[in-house]
Amino acid sequence: MRRREKRKGKYFAYDFLVTTDLTAKAITVLRLIQKRWKIEVFFRESKQHLGLTRCFFHDFRTILLRCRLCALTYLILMLYRRKLRLPGRQKTIGKLKQRLQQPLLEYFKQAA
Repeated sequence: MRRREKRKGKYFAYDFLVTTDLTAKAITVLRLIQKRWKIEVFFRESKQHLGLTRCFFHDFRTILLRCRLCALTYLILMLYRRKLRLPGRQKTIGKLKQRLQQPLLEYFKQAA
C-alpha cells in the first residue's frame, strides 16, 4: 500500500508492506514482492495494451487461448524491445505495439 501526503508544498510517499505471515522477516517479504512485481507488470501491460480485458468469451478453452495469445504477444514485444535497445519512454509495451502495428496492418492489407 502507498500513502501520499503533502507537507510544506512537497509530496511524500510511504510504502507499507502487508503480509499474513507474521513470522516472515522483512527481507523475505521484499524478495517475494520483487519476484511478484514482474508478474504484476505483465498483467497490467497485457490488460492496458494487449486487450486482455476485452475478452468476452464464456468457454474456458477460448479464454485460456486468449490469455496464451496475450502472453505470446507480450513475449514477442519484449524480445523486440531487447533487440532494438530503445532509449527511455520508447521502451514501453504500448510504444512498441504502436511502432509495429501500422506496418503489420499495411502488410496484411496488401496480402489480402
